[in-house]
Amino acid sequence: MQDSCSPGRWRARVSCAARAARGALVPMLCVALSACQSYEPHPLALEAHAARFDDRAPSAEVGDAAIALAWPAIDPARGLTLPDAQAIGLVLNRDLRLLRLASGVSRATWQHAGRIDDPMLLFDAASPYSPSGPLEWGLGLHLTVPVSGRLRAEVQRAGAAHAADLARVVDEEWKTQHAIERAWHAWMIAFEREAMLHEAEASLEPPASVALQRAAAGEMSRIEARLLRAEVSRVAARRHSAALAREQARLEILDLVGLPPTTHVPLVPAEAIAIEPALADVAARLIGHNTELAVRRAEYAEAEHALRAQVRRQYPDISVGGGYGSEDDDRLLLGVSMPIPLFERNRQAIAVADAARALARARAETTLEDLLMRVAAAQADVAAAQHLVDQAAAAIEPWSAGDAPDLTHLLTEGQIDALVLIESIATGIEARERWLDARLMLARAANARSLLCGPQQPIAQDQSPRHAAADMTTSGAHAAPTQENTR
Repeated sequence: MQDSCSPGRWRARVSCAARAARGALVPMLCVALSACQSYEPHPLALEAHAARFDDRAPSAEVGDAAIALAWPAIDPARGLTLPDAQAIGLVLNRDLRLLRLASGVSRATWQHAGRIDDPMLLFDAASPYSPSGPLEWGLGLHLTVPVSGRLRAEVQRAGAAHAADLARVVDEEWKTQHAIERAWHAWMIAFEREAMLHEAEASLEPPASVALQRAAAGEMSRIEARLLRAEVSRVAARRHSAALAREQARLEILDLVGLPPTTHVPLVPAEAIAIEPALADVAARLIGHNTELAVRRAEYAEAEHALRAQVRRQYPDISVGGGYGSEDDDRLLLGVSMPIPLFERNRQAIAVADAARALARARAETTLEDLLMRVAAAQADVAAAQHLVDQAAAAIEPWSAGDAPDLTHLLTEGQIDALVLIESIATGIEARERWLDARLMLARAANARSLLCGPQQPIAQDQSPRHAAADMTTSGAHAAPTQENTR
């Protein structure tokens, strides 16, 4: 027993362990350095992107995504319909692409959250002033052992942040679809207005020519003939304004969809404006379906996990170190350290996180209050607009291009006064324009109410990234990773 515990035997064991430590540390360091990721530059090429954007076709980049989203096949030859435009916009819209890339940042944060800190390699040396003194040195490795639960809380906080980003993507997708629908209705009404004014202008042209001929022959007042010609010019100016509004709405649609302004694909007017029935239980529908409220719920879950992570941070982790040193003889070095939470205890961060959670709760509650008021106003707007449409439709008198020969004949025979004719035509045009304006008002009111009510499919209350990604049924974005494959 004395032999096995003798100082010589102990020094021999320490020396052997030291040589083994020296032999293991160098290969470990080399392997660790070789595993580091290298940098690869990716220069920005705006000229090439501008060329790709200008050559972008409606069906070239969206076919696979549209099929995956169960949208009908897009055929530019038959024209672009509203569902086609909404499908393309979900893939190519600029704001949506930026939001998805932004969610990729939080996704990367989540994938690599909760990892143990890298071990620390320490080396120090000391040499006395005396030339005959030995060189004293030490080599050690320190590692933090997470026992506080901080890392798991960090994973959950990062996952909640990513779920909030995914909820923002879904919310923006829903808003983009309704923005495209609003622009589409504006284009459709402008298209119909232009066609109606073109028909009215064509109907007015023959009577105006007859009036000028009769005025030249002295059969009617030149003032009346000029007034009729002025009415034709006024209708033509309004037709040009409608054509400008139609083109502006077309460019807005292309902008929302993500297509270049040089795209020349015909737009197909929607068959009818969809009007959903009034909601019975507005609060329940908003809580279960509204995308903006889903964002607030996800932000509150993120604040909850952030507070939990800060609470976990006040509990200490253990740092363990070991190594080899040499003074007059070889030595094995061991050490354990742990902070004692007596004074600071992460109080400031916990207080800030608690206040942020209270703010997130208030934002969710006030958003619900605001949505309830907006839905009530939207339902009132829909009812009022529907009443205006019915009134305007009842006030419209039959009018077609076939009436032009009759008007021309009556004016030629002197059986109708030019001023009466002008007033009759102007009244008919204004009645049709009021009907078009009322239809546009109804479309916008119904669009606003649909935007607030949210999609038909309820949004899951579980705000984990896995469930939030599954809710992205309209984006075609990739599914979020599970926690098992991020560690």
